[in-house]
Amino acid sequence: MNRWGAACLAALALVEGGAARAEQINASQLRQNLFAVCFADGKEGWAVGDLGRIFHTVDAGKNWEIQSSDTKLQYASVACPTKTDLWVTGQGGQIARSADGGRTWKAQQSGVTRQLLTIAFANTQRGVAVGDFGVIVQTEDGGNTWTKVPLPADMKLPEDVAEVVDAGDVVLYGATFGSPDVVRAAGEFGIILGSDDGGKTWHQQPNAVESTLFSINFADAQRGWAVGMDATLLSTTNGGTTWEKQTIETPKGFMLPLYDVQRLPGWLPWSGRRHGP
Repeated sequence: MNRWGAACLAALALVEGGAARAEQINASQLRQNLFAVCFADGKEGWAVGDLGRIFHTVDAGKNWEIQSSDTKLQYASVACPTKTDLWVTGQGGQIARSADGGRTWKAQQSGVTRQLLTIAFANTQRGVAVGDFGVIVQTEDGGNTWTKVPLPADMKLPEDVAEVVDAGDVVLYGATFGSPDVVRAAGEFGIILGSDDGGKTWHQQPNAVESTLFSINFADAQRGWAVGMDATLLSTTNGGTTWEKQTIETPKGFMLPLYDVQRLPGWLPWSGRRHGP
């Protein structure tokens, strides 16, 4: 099982036993790897993974039901800016949207074929998705149209890496909105990118670490965190202008990777809405 599957399986392990109902699933029945979860509030959330599987809970993970999106391709990420408006991304540049809480899904044209590893939405209209080989796509209309956005022309990789890897090939693993305009992305070799116009243009943010970053999360336009290989935890209080490395205790002799960072449930300052698992 991969890194995302282990985390999501732990969440689904909360499922209670008893007689199974139609479209219900418990942990003992779960066979697919799961790569991402998203909660619209403290109780309702979704998990996605292999074979296009989408799981939905309305009781904070005690029970889950299977939702179908009519694909067998892998889903790597899910965004849920509201309880009804959802997006999933994954293999082959696929993006699908649901406007009814996951009961039905409609494919959207991303315009790319690279795997999209993370999707994030600031609201029901503005979103970004990032993934393999530096791919970034952005929407202003809820995904009816997606636009491929170039990486910064002056983006630099660590010197030893730049000798063998083209800057345009860097994998971006995570993306997050701090406000409708402030969006940040992170990926291989400690790369952190910032956008102050909702993802339309990007610039590189300075960062002292070279470890791959798997996840990034902002509580607002200023406060954010990023995690990755070698027990790397970075924090910023100025929107990413500077990043500070935090100390994480690990077993002696091990530098464990950190795969995800999430803030506790709270109010998004730009929307007045509760967000987060």
